[in-house]
Amino acid sequence: MKKICVMLMVLSLALCVALLPGCDSNRSKQLAESPAPAQEQAPAQEAAPSQETPPSVPETEVIELKAGHSQAPDHPFNGTVEYFAKLVNEKTNGAVKITVFPNSQLGDEATMLDSLSMGTLDILMANASNTASRVPELGLVNVCFMFNDRQHLERVVADEEIFNRYSAIVKEKNQGFTLLNVMGNGARHLYANKAIGAIEDMQGLKVRVMPSELDNRVWTALGTAPGSTPFSEVYTALQTGMMDAAENTVSSYTASKHYEVAPHLVMTDHQWLITQLWASDATLAKLPAEYVDAIMQAAKETVPYAIELQVNTDADFLKQLVDAGSITVHEIDRTPLMEKIQPLQDEVAKELGVEDILAKIRSLA
Repeated sequence: MKKICVMLMVLSLALCVALLPGCDSNRSKQLAESPAPAQEQAPAQEAAPSQETPPSVPETEVIELKAGHSQAPDHPFNGTVEYFAKLVNEKTNGAVKITVFPNSQLGDEATMLDSLSMGTLDILMANASNTASRVPELGLVNVCFMFNDRQHLERVVADEEIFNRYSAIVKEKNQGFTLLNVMGNGARHLYANKAIGAIEDMQGLKVRVMPSELDNRVWTALGTAPGSTPFSEVYTALQTGMMDAAENTVSSYTASKHYEVAPHLVMTDHQWLITQLWASDATLAKLPAEYVDAIMQAAKETVPYAIELQVNTDADFLKQLVDAGSITVHEIDRTPLMEKIQPLQDEVAKELGVEDILAKIRSLA
């Protein structure tokens, strides 16, 4: 029995010795298949501060707005809207950027007014003669001889009472747009294919006027025979004698080359072209209050700039035409013309329910 136990112990010992290499091999295999411990990463080095001045507003936060008008890029209209856009950008520290689309790229003024109402256009500069189709009360400022001179006009367009009255009228119409300002953009004069020195010379004169009932009433009261030939056909109408005369700003007179067929410029100053800046209500509703305030302030500051730009442009064109000997300039006594139109001003103010605005305008003369 003792001999058997000894033999079993010897066999067990031999078996262990035989298995030891396999155990080591499996352990080595496990170690080889195990991932090596990650090396400790050096702490990230803190980035050096940027030397560039960061923009006041991140690019992703810039609000893009569109502004449209009907005139060419070199017309004072475009300079006026560009100036307004610059002021808005400055007053919002770059947060609001207005891109200007001139030359009716976004439609004529009637179409752009519709776009304002729908909220597909943000800003518009338009003539009062066109905006009066949506807000008839604005037609008052289109009546001829409403302003005695440039200084009278400047007092009127800067008057808060008149602006607030018109703003309230616009708001009541609920057209979907807001009046930002009222601006003067140059005086209109009569020009003809013959010399005119007095109101007597105007009797029966075939004058091309803007296509509106009001303009027809004005020029009929002055004793002329008004007609509304399309502007693109005025040159030919003057050339052929279908029309004897037309009226416009010196800038338009020059750009259209009407001086070639109507070289007699009569300094009637009968109408100061009134324009306005407008904003879509949908656009204003989306903007923070401080940006709306900036837009309103920029519009207010644009008023004197617009007048100065147009007057200077007209003066430059007039000098060019005179120096070149292209035209003859005629002065005229405006008093008889104004006396003819004053009753019409009263009639129009009463028809539109804005007798108070007419009284205020006259008080500022």
